Amino acid sequence: MATDGTQQFALTPKGVEELDVRTYDLDVRLRNILFLVQKGITSLDEIIKHSIFPPEEVRARIDGLLLDRFIAAGEGGASSASATTQRPAVAAAPRAAARSDGDGVPAIDTHASVSQARFALCDFCLDRFGADAPEWLDALNGAADLARLQRVLDDIGAELRKKNRAQLPDLAACVREINKNRI
Repeated sequence: MATDGTQQFALTPKGVEELDVRTYDLDVRLRNILFLVQKGITSLDEIIKHSIFPPEEVRARIDGLLLDRFIAAGEGGASSASATTQRPAVAAAPRAAARSDGDGVPAIDTHASVSQARFALCDFCLDRFGADAPEWLDALNGAADLARLQRVLDDIGAELRKKNRAQLPDLAACVREINKNRI
């Protein structure tokens, strides 16, 4: 299906919903592609270039996302601009700590230590998610840079907003501690 490298893709409302609330519980490889499209990386060649996964796998996953209507080729999907009005786009570079979501969870500071931040967030997830922690630990350990770590933090915040809003202040405190202890 996705054979032309210049083919453009756009998020559909179903794709936006998955990024917002994980309704369909897609794996990290599929979500990676959705995040790239949301960021404005919409051609097959650019998605392959920016993805952390092998090109053959990305092509196959894009075909699946097209078939399942998470993305649309050419016209017919939600434009990047309309998709980002429903959920803030993930920046290519880490955001400054002053940015905060609606629940007061700050972003990871651009000078924070990736390894220390990963450790602190893994500890938080073990305490808060119990049996569901391994999924989050895998995602955190796979975050090799601050931008990817911020995406995982955003997902953790979304999960808490959906299942246990009372823990959001604890997540915010964890991130503030990460930012305070930056290198």
